[in-house]
Amino acid sequence: MRSVSSFAFRRLPRCFPRDLLDDTRVVVLPSVRLFACVPYVGITLGRFYLLAPSVARDEGVHAHELVHVVQWRTLGTVGFLWRYLRLFLRHGYAANPLERTAYRIESLVRADAVPFDAVDLTIADL
Repeated sequence: MRSVSSFAFRRLPRCFPRDLLDDTRVVVLPSVRLFACVPYVGITLGRFYLLAPSVARDEGVHAHELVHVVQWRTLGTVGFLWRYLRLFLRHGYAANPLERTAYRIESLVRADAVPFDAVDLTIADL
């Protein structure tokens, strides 16, 4: 387990605050299947996220998961889980507004469209 800041990414510090990068912990685990059929590359649990080894150095994936960390922090554990489940059941995974925000910020990081305030963008979408 290590902090996001220990990866020494170039773009993330230009869109996420240093304390978030220092406090968020990353665990790299072998790929597993959730619900026996859905492979994951990342999943966020509060200030921790789990990543598959194939994406451990992918700055875009880290940006995506950091958006979920901000969502957890802002909504609280129960608030995040309730909202995520409700939106997942209503819209599915790809159209879930919480995922759409994460993919939008991931895309901005991949396009090197930095600096920007990812926390403000995330909170504005809640």
